[in-house]
Amino acid sequence: MEIPPKSPDGSEKSPQSKELVPSNTGSTLCMSSRSESVWTSASRSKWDIYHKPVIVVSVGAATFLFGTVITSLSCFLTKNKNVYKMSGPAFLSLGLMLLVCGL
Repeated sequence: MEIPPKSPDGSEKSPQSKELVPSNTGSTLCMSSRSESVWTSASRSKWDIYHKPVIVVSVGAATFLFGTVITSLSCFLTKNKNVYKMSGPAFLSLGLMLLVCGL
């Protein structure tokens, strides 16, 4: 292996030190992660905070109830019994998943 010659006065940097660029990621990361509007704004109302989970829970409850109705139709109606037995549990599971995720 060849060793690159060193300059006598030491002013020339090695190739490894040329590639390294000092960074201030610690300070810039913290500054970029904070949104000014979040940290400096006035307190938000409860509806601003909870409106998305309330919507998800209400859609989940409606889907769960729809799945319950579709599943119970398979007991009363005999014409499309296989369709009700297949789609009812799908709506039940989707509604339950949305309820749990919303809560």
